[in-house]
Amino acid sequence: MNRSYTHRVVVCLVIAAAACAPSARRPPTELPPLPRLPDTPTPSAGPWTFTHAPGTRAYRISRNASIEGTADSVSRREIVSNFTHETITLEPGEERTTFRAVVDSFAVLSEGLVGPPQQVVVPVELIGSIGSDGLRIEETSSDRCNAVTAIAVTDLHNLLTQFPSPLAKNTTWKDSITTSGCYAGIQTTVAAKRRFTVTGEIDFSGRRLLLIQRLDSISALGDGAYNQHRMNVESTGTGSARYYLDTGSGEVAQMTTSHLSRITVTTSGRVRSFTQTTNQDLVRVR
Repeated sequence: MNRSYTHRVVVCLVIAAAACAPSARRPPTELPPLPRLPDTPTPSAGPWTFTHAPGTRAYRISRNASIEGTADSVSRREIVSNFTHETITLEPGEERTTFRAVVDSFAVLSEGLVGPPQQVVVPVELIGSIGSDGLRIEETSSDRCNAVTAIAVTDLHNLLTQFPSPLAKNTTWKDSITTSGCYAGIQTTVAAKRRFTVTGEIDFSGRRLLLIQRLDSISALGDGAYNQHRMNVESTGTGSARYYLDTGSGEVAQMTTSHLSRITVTTSGRVRSFTQTTNQDLVRVR
């Protein structure tokens, strides 16, 4: 198996990066820089309450990922970046709040040496509900692997996180989630253990937002066939996230995530290891 094939597959496994079948190249898209929120604390010590409010909100989500590894004694680094525009509509129900999420655009900002991404089809829609027991997403009718669907599932688990009430400064709690996706044609199961801490309220241009930080421990396992090769993928990693919550409007104003993973790919009796770094910005847009 040549190294270009190996790197092509591993780049496909970047969480929320891009699909990997060759097709027509999309033109690069330039985006303005994302706003960075300062962590200037206010005197308030809480407690606060946050509940996802009904209504429609849109997010611009930018991602970048890099993978480094050595194949056939040659060290290489691949970079994949993209963005999506996603809309989430929440409606209250008798026992649970239902949601409808739509990914209406997907564009690659830059590409590594692995070649152009797959031409994806949008819009992609997901429906489900949130309640005291967490997030439920209904299965789609198609069994075909869909990279954009996997992206949207990850985003929903971030943006629709359930928070306890009340939220006092320095309060901590834990949860765990398991998601499934399909990367490079490989069915993958991802398990994440998450630990949250309420940092406190910050002041951003006269707007008060509640900052909550999260630490993650993540493992992933996938097994399947890719281009007639039997492949096993294993990954372990750690990460962090920062939620900026508008407790008045009941919306996530912005969120950032960062993760470092070590990936092992086994195919045709050969084992290769890679280091993957991913960063993501989720910004509420009007």
